[in-house]
Amino acid sequence: MHSTRRSAGRSAALSLMLSAALAACGGGGGGGSSSRSSSDLSGSPVKGPMANAVVQIFRVDGSAAQAKGEVLSTGSTNAQAAITGINIPASHSGALIVEITADDDTVDLASNAAPAITVFRTLLSNRDAADAPIYPSPLTTLAYDLAVAKADSSTGGFSGNNDGSISEAELIAAFTIASAKVSSSLGFGLAAGTNLNTTPPLVTSATTTTASLAEVAAYRQAIEAVSAILVNMQDAAQSSNASTTATTDSLLTALASDLSDGEVDGLANGDPIAEFADVGDVASQVNVDPSSLTIPGTDTLVSDVESILVSEQAATGVDTNSDALANGSASADPSPAQTTPDIDEDGIADNDDNCPNTANANQADFDNDGQGNACDNDDDNDGVNDNEDAFPRNPDETVDSDDDGVGDNGDNCPNTANADQLNSDDDSLGNACDNDDDGDGVDDVNDAFPLDPGEDTDTDGNGVGNNADPDDDGDGVNDGQDAFPFDPSESADSDSDGIGDNSDAFPNDPSETLDSDNDGVGDNSDAFPNDPNESSDADSDGVGDNADNCPNNANADQADDDNDGIGDVCDSPDGAVWDNFNWDEANWQ
Repeated sequence: MHSTRRSAGRSAALSLMLSAALAACGGGGGGGSSSRSSSDLSGSPVKGPMANAVVQIFRVDGSAAQAKGEVLSTGSTNAQAAITGINIPASHSGALIVEITADDDTVDLASNAAPAITVFRTLLSNRDAADAPIYPSPLTTLAYDLAVAKADSSTGGFSGNNDGSISEAELIAAFTIASAKVSSSLGFGLAAGTNLNTTPPLVTSATTTTASLAEVAAYRQAIEAVSAILVNMQDAAQSSNASTTATTDSLLTALASDLSDGEVDGLANGDPIAEFADVGDVASQVNVDPSSLTIPGTDTLVSDVESILVSEQAATGVDTNSDALANGSASADPSPAQTTPDIDEDGIADNDDNCPNTANANQADFDNDGQGNACDNDDDNDGVNDNEDAFPRNPDETVDSDDDGVGDNGDNCPNTANADQLNSDDDSLGNACDNDDDGDGVDDVNDAFPLDPGEDTDTDGNGVGNNADPDDDGDGVNDGQDAFPFDPSESADSDSDGIGDNSDAFPNDPSETLDSDNDGVGDNSDAFPNDPNESSDADSDGVGDNADNCPNNANADQADDDNDGIGDVCDSPDGAVWDNFNWDEANWQ
């Protein structure tokens, strides 16, 4: 009963697992056969389902052996292997360590014999995680022991602070990573997203679909394969040394220690693991064809685990329809174990991966800090996180105020968009924000040639600057011969009075240029420059000579009592007449 099952998307699923773990290492899951009213914890320990085992929960204590602190409650599994009798103190809200221990009465319901592995452990992140059924197993035990070993470490994908102690938060985070590593190396092809705590490895009341039954088969297959490997290791040790002390439980602990350095090879950080002394080649024991393994205590191959899942339902008391397992429509096809975890499935072993929790096959590391770009919050190591850095791969730039693609530190116009950075005069300002692009001292708004430092004016508008134009005003007279090189209406000044001949009313008289009243007398000489009928005022009385009744005698009032046309001031009276020499007394009155 096999079907091809591919593990895909583990990196994406890992991100979801990391988030979920912060809320609860237990997560969601299906129900078992036990009544929740009798226990604050439900589920079943599974190698095969373990009936009549001891169940204990502990407070986390990073300074204690295996981080197990005070015992908070003790219960058991019943005859159907369901956890019962656990009461979590109401005052406790932190993480919980769950440990299952077999005693003389414990039975593996799959084999109807004593369990091949006698101690299982797992971690719940908080009290709420106990709301869902959990399934401690050899895989959760591996994950828990690996988490304790690596909780304070910051290598291999773990996030400890390396301070020499284990905090509850470190252990919770480490358990999530350790679970992913166990799934990657010893999951035998487990699907991405399989939760070692809450994915049921046996048929439950919640596994009612073909897909959920296939998940049951895959997870149980991995559990049985690991258990078979441990039994084979124990057999090898006993064959090699009849007095060996190796047990499946001690070998499981040793396997977690072996995995802690990132590779299953019988060594822990280069040193041989004593428990494996009589086992032989550990890597070859692990990297075995899972279809050749036999479920401990049975004659059934691991690859035929579906039949075990169906047959044990009678003992667990679960009547869920499992025909899909029986007829092969819900089945699992295991892959070989891996001796080097690759939890993000990018083809790079976690120990060699600069982002072990994030797929990055290219291993790009811009700042060469040992953390790949894919998981480095500050790729260029400039102290500004990538999500706030306009230039996450440029250590010299972080801000682009004008959004022109050029960082402010190197932008010659940081507040004015100018992607081309054009700077005609090579000063500190780009043309886009430079008032004088050519640096000739004339602002661009007044410069006919703002990009030519040799020109700023084009008087005749012919496109040639005055400095290069031989006839600046375009009047046909070259500047050298033009008395007015910037005035196209003038080119000569015959009388050199500064007024061009074309505008000079008296081009040959340097004393005159205007004749406002067009009377032929220049304004400078015309006593009445705006009166064409007058030009002189001999007696300076303000009355032009032509109209003045006494042109040689000042009489601004022009009084003429006898109305003879001669003003009084110059009109002789009747009688005595002065002939300039004598009075004519005959007329004197």
